[in-house]
Amino acid sequence: MRAPPSRDTCHRASLVDLCDEKACDEGALWIRLPSMSERADALAGSFDRANAQVVSFVELLSDRQWRTWCEQEGRAVGVVVYHIAAGYLILGNMIDALANGIPLPAQTDAESFNARQAEEHANCTQIEALDLLRHNGGHVAAMLRGLSDEQLERTAISPRGRTLTIEDAVERGLVAHLSGHFETVQEALHGVAD
Repeated sequence: MRAPPSRDTCHRASLVDLCDEKACDEGALWIRLPSMSERADALAGSFDRANAQVVSFVELLSDRQWRTWCEQEGRAVGVVVYHIAAGYLILGNMIDALANGIPLPAQTDAESFNARQAEEHANCTQIEALDLLRHNGGHVAAMLRGLSDEQLERTAISPRGRTLTIEDAVERGLVAHLSGHFETVQEALHGVAD
């Protein structure tokens, strides 16, 4: 029997390609979607790996570690993790809009937004944050996989006034946001016993 297509192959289909008869007889129906862009798939894979690293790390945190103060961030580790997960949708929606030629709304004051977010989610649990990392991470990865090479090459002006391609915005915005905050969490927990 032919092995079923990999999960990566199956989630990007726009056309139905039925599996072989034996697999179908066993109840398997695979939907095979052609890849929109190998570059987009690679970006989504990079994001998926980074998110999986954060999820794996957070799953192992004790309650004490979850509540540890992250000096560089000015908030607890748990609030930083929530911020990472919530940021996926914010940055993902911005990337999606720019990739589709939709202008962004006026920028809000990031410091005020982050302070309000930290206050509103100060008691976020690990389970809530893990659910958000998985849900938002999956949503954004799927959006990234759907981008075409043409969309990745579009340019936009960053909030700091730099001209970036959409591909750069993914790498320097979305992935860098995740990585930067994750590094400060790891540094804050260095030497903190569970």
